[in-house]
Amino acid sequence: MAHPYESLFALPSMVRNLMHGYILRDTPDADSLDYERMARVPDDWVPAGPRYADLVWCIPFRVETEDAPPGPTHLIVVLKFVDEVVEDIGERLSRHAASLQREVVRRRAFGAPDTPPVVAPIVVYNGPEPWDAPGGVRV
Repeated sequence: MAHPYESLFALPSMVRNLMHGYILRDTPDADSLDYERMARVPDDWVPAGPRYADLVWCIPFRVETEDAPPGPTHLIVVLKFVDEVVEDIGERLSRHAASLQREVVRRRAFGAPDTPPVVAPIVVYNGPEPWDAPGGVRV
């Protein structure tokens, strides 16, 4: 069964609001992403075994100048929605992200293999208890 937030964050505008308003808020990188060209990454890029994320988006970085030093051209946002604290969520999302990275390189997508994308796993938590999983960060 899909999490209720999945349909909400299937909308590009909600992902932009999450990234711009919460994740990258007050950072110089807040305006470095080209949300107009963002695209969903298909679920089948990750085999069923390590598949754990609910939604995956790829957002290109804006190119400031042609003289810019080489670096990642895309940010891949891996979203997981939970209503309870999951102790091993970091490990599960790491397996998903690693499998996704291998497929991106295999497909030569999003700048890979020359400039592999940055992968950012993000947990959207909406549970009754405070988040207290190891390594957890609160925003």
